[in-house]
Amino acid sequence: MARTKVVALLFGLFSNYAKGALRGISSWVALTGGWKCVLVNTLPTPSISLDPITVLKRQQPDGVIAAITEKEIAHALREMAIPTVDICDWHPQYRFPRLQPDDVAVGRMAAQHLLECHLIHFGFYGDFRVTWCRRRFEGFSQVLREAGFSCARFDAAQYASRDWIAACWSSSTAELQTWITRLPKPVGILGASDQRGLHLLDACSERNIHVPEDVAILGVDNDTLLCELAQPPLSSVATDTERLGYEAAALLDGLMRGAAAPCQTILIANRGVVTRQSTDMLAVGDPSVAAALRFIRDSHGKGISVGHVLARIPESRRTLERRFRQWLNRGIQEEIRRVRLERAAQLLRDTDLPLKALATRAGFSSATRLSKAFHRVFDRPPRAYRMAFRITKMD
Repeated sequence: MARTKVVALLFGLFSNYAKGALRGISSWVALTGGWKCVLVNTLPTPSISLDPITVLKRQQPDGVIAAITEKEIAHALREMAIPTVDICDWHPQYRFPRLQPDDVAVGRMAAQHLLECHLIHFGFYGDFRVTWCRRRFEGFSQVLREAGFSCARFDAAQYASRDWIAACWSSSTAELQTWITRLPKPVGILGASDQRGLHLLDACSERNIHVPEDVAILGVDNDTLLCELAQPPLSSVATDTERLGYEAAALLDGLMRGAAAPCQTILIANRGVVTRQSTDMLAVGDPSVAAALRFIRDSHGKGISVGHVLARIPESRRTLERRFRQWLNRGIQEEIRRVRLERAAQLLRDTDLPLKALATRAGFSSATRLSKAFHRVFDRPPRAYRMAFRITKMD
């Protein structure tokens, strides 16, 4: 009978990126067995007396999967010669077998999403000391250049003493607020992570800048909790961390069996942009259309009609319909329906609400009406959409 292998999992326990990877590792272990996993927290925690390196030396694991953010840990793992798979890219000089999201593709997806909002001004916010941030900027700026646009950037590394990947809600700096204020409006900004997206939202709130009308904001990693609690809810590029964790486990298993390490970093494809309110806009120059769009978006769960919109906008129906079609190539009722369906799709992706309750929150009078409208637009019923989005195939 084969001996059970001890595998150490080195992660910052409060990282959503780590939690997704751990779910993928758990799926692999459940399918194959033969591992005993030991979770080692790499975050500084006063209640934990042993540092990660001491834990590793005492445990003597057969293999390690780690998000290596500390140079000391990388050095210790290299010295101990334990088969190790790194799912981070903070210290590329240590040539561990490595998997990571396709960060250039993250930037490209983000740029394409903001271009589809008809924006012509763009910005990027992140810490350029970090390799994955630079790659995301590379993909983002490349697509914008190809479309004939430039990109302003704010490097958080310049203010590292006050701002270092904090997940704090109110953590924007005065410099970041000033940078956003000075950008031409409307502008679309990519935060290199969801935490950076929160900083951008906070900066706009502090300066009374409207999101998304003046600034459309996009994050990365689709941390559902952070994105949904943000005000307004934060759009995000969804990386496939579960797939990454699953493939990391499969790679480590091969290494522990004596297989050769891959020569290059393995890139994991992303899942796409999850649109929420922070980018739910089109850059329109008509104040009446912009005000109508804001009202429709803010009222998506209230079952509004064209009459409700006309009661708020001082225009005749004929005039407002004409302006809608001029700017959006669709009418007022079509826009109301689009916003409702986008809200329904978001609730299907991010919640376990039963269809009846979900329909009510999205502004539909019944689950039946939602199902018919959803199937017509998405070419599948709501339940099939939910399953297709949530299940990560581990083939």
